[in-house]
Amino acid sequence: MHSPQDLAAPVSGKQGHRGAGDPWTLRPARPRSGFRPVLAVLCLGVLVGAFIGAFLGRGHVEQTTSASILLTPFGNNVLASPNADDPTAPVVDQAVSAEMVYLSSAALIDEIQARMGVRQRPSFKAIQQGRSPMVVLTGGAATAVDADRVLRTALDAYADQQRQSEHDRVSYALGVIDERRSEVAARPGDQAALLSRIDLLRLDVQLQAARGLGYQLVQPPTPNPPAGTPVWVLSAALGAAAGGLFAVGLLIVARTISRRVTEPEVHELVDRVLEPVVNHSERSTVERSPGKGACQTGRILLGQLNDRDALGRQVVVVLGVSSSSGAPEIAAAIHAAASERGSAVLLQDTCELNPEWTGNESPDQSTVVIDAGLVREKRAIKSLELASVVIFVVREGVDHRDAMRMTAAVVAEQVPKVAAVVTTCSFPRKLWMRRSLRKRNRDRSRNRDNE
Repeated sequence: MHSPQDLAAPVSGKQGHRGAGDPWTLRPARPRSGFRPVLAVLCLGVLVGAFIGAFLGRGHVEQTTSASILLTPFGNNVLASPNADDPTAPVVDQAVSAEMVYLSSAALIDEIQARMGVRQRPSFKAIQQGRSPMVVLTGGAATAVDADRVLRTALDAYADQQRQSEHDRVSYALGVIDERRSEVAARPGDQAALLSRIDLLRLDVQLQAARGLGYQLVQPPTPNPPAGTPVWVLSAALGAAAGGLFAVGLLIVARTISRRVTEPEVHELVDRVLEPVVNHSERSTVERSPGKGACQTGRILLGQLNDRDALGRQVVVVLGVSSSSGAPEIAAAIHAAASERGSAVLLQDTCELNPEWTGNESPDQSTVVIDAGLVREKRAIKSLELASVVIFVVREGVDHRDAMRMTAAVVAEQVPKVAAVVTTCSFPRKLWMRRSLRKRNRDRSRNRDNE
């Protein structure tokens, strides 16, 4: 009676004996929820959106500086309005209203912009406190220094306007008074009393003109503390909301157009998916023996395989959807586990089988594990004919849906008992595997064209 080791041809050098080197490992992946990737992408989108929003909003925080002035227009009716017909009119209120028109006009803002030499119109506003002559002037800019500059430039421009307006009013008033005095002096008779009154009026106008500007600076320019919620906070909140929605939408679109396999799709295609999802991220396991973790994972997988043929043989054929699926490692792990409970052999090709083996001589506890490679390879065809159960290995996030469907369809036509093992790895490792898989596919297509 042959042992499973006798089933392998003695001339073969491909038997499943790995070299001594550092052992490699497989381990069950942590249980995952389908909502976790969505939550991770959502959190990433929220963080990125909040950062971008805060960064963009930071430059739009307006700093303001305010000053208070008390308007003190001339109370003399003749000076304020030399042609006024009604001396009892509220001249002061009219004068304050006239000043407010100028302080709130675009002409003053244009003058501030011209004096500052900037392209963007400065932020400036004047607010009258009720009906009083008290006015609050406020300048705004991106920085407190620029806001103070805007306000001081506005005060200088208003002062110059006041001086020019005062000069025009005084010149006009004195011209009218002098003209009137000349008319009175040209009259016949004694006009000394009237001329004296005109001279006193002229002196009064000159004295009022000497009072200086028509306003008093009650409060000097003072920076204002930020009012309400800072703009960057609101911008960050809007950015977080937009980033989260964009990230989730992008994930939905990516999953819709992606050709990569996901674990739920494997369950939809194959009724029997072995648990657990296997985490394997090592770059190479060639000529290295399986470690403790790999043997433990193999025991879990082998415990779910009770399929034997009519002759009591257990021939486990392991196929990979692609070269990145991890089929050789799964086959080695199952072989290591089978070796612990009985005789087992690991083969890479059915050509390694001893031609004299018919299966009738195999003990009940013997197991043959065949690493059949990919379904498109020639060695996989003969392996399927001998299999009591076929396991095809698919790596989620790396293998293509079409390749998985093709593998499942080919296997299902020849073997009724089919199972699947899902392997996974870290996201950076998946990206590297995708790149390697694309390169191998391009090279294979190029070689096929050359043939």
